[in-house]
Amino acid sequence: MLVLGARGGTRDQIVTALGLSDASDAAPSLPGFHVSDGMWIDRIYTTLPSFEVVVRSRFAADVAHVDFRSPDTMPSIERWVSQSTGGQIPSIPLSPGTTFVAADALTYRVGWAQPFEVGNTKLGPFHAADGTASVPMMHREVTAQEFGDAHTEYLRLPFTDGNSMLIALPDKGLTSTTLTDAMEMLDRQASPIDVALTLPRFTVSSHVELRDPLVRMGMTSSFNGDADYSAIFGRPGVALTRVFQQGAIAVDERGATMSVVSVAAVELGMRQLVTFNVDRPFAFVIEDNTTHQVLVAGIVAHP
Repeated sequence: MLVLGARGGTRDQIVTALGLSDASDAAPSLPGFHVSDGMWIDRIYTTLPSFEVVVRSRFAADVAHVDFRSPDTMPSIERWVSQSTGGQIPSIPLSPGTTFVAADALTYRVGWAQPFEVGNTKLGPFHAADGTASVPMMHREVTAQEFGDAHTEYLRLPFTDGNSMLIALPDKGLTSTTLTDAMEMLDRQASPIDVALTLPRFTVSSHVELRDPLVRMGMTSSFNGDADYSAIFGRPGVALTRVFQQGAIAVDERGATMSVVSVAAVELGMRQLVTFNVDRPFAFVIEDNTTHQVLVAGIVAHP
């Protein structure tokens, strides 16, 4: 959505940083994922009607012009997030003074190709770095790919949609490279074998601030005075102040449920409003903004 609202160098930087060849790439096909898009724009901005048309048609996005000073606005955005993620992400951290929010919510629900029996789940020990805890452990015999290297065992568990989960189990505890090592194993294949599997039910959530990584990727204009999102804000110079992503995944006997919400926002902080109360006689001048030529001038002694 931001690509469609960006102009000039701001747009070029997004396209380059995210590897988009064209704005049409901004609507990727994600089989198995349910995608929801929403945008909330403070009424202080003037959005180009053509932008709203294309965002609604391309993304089926909810675009709303709201008053962020209203106490009802933030709760309505959080309800959208919760509903779009099936309650898995109930809220997002937005600061007072927010004037713009663009959100993209992805949800993915998939079952195990060989589901676990709930009755076989029993408390068992999980040996964490800070001590051993008793947690619900799922048990079953599965047919899966199992392989390893000098330090880690790997198990690839299939889902019903043809995707899979690769589990990396290091023999001496997690290290800084356990995850990246596992990613390098994604192309490795092995013959399926029968495995007596014990796997904990687990939930994981995360929050990642993305402004600094995006700047390092080349999206500098989006966050400074060179920003040109004039299709969204009606003028250049309105910069994004925050981009973040929240994620959550739950794995149980039936399979996995995952939700991710990506948010771009303009957070100005609490706005200090200057009082300008025209309650006495005044003069006015209507000018041509290009030439500054006076078109109409007058005084008002009494309205």
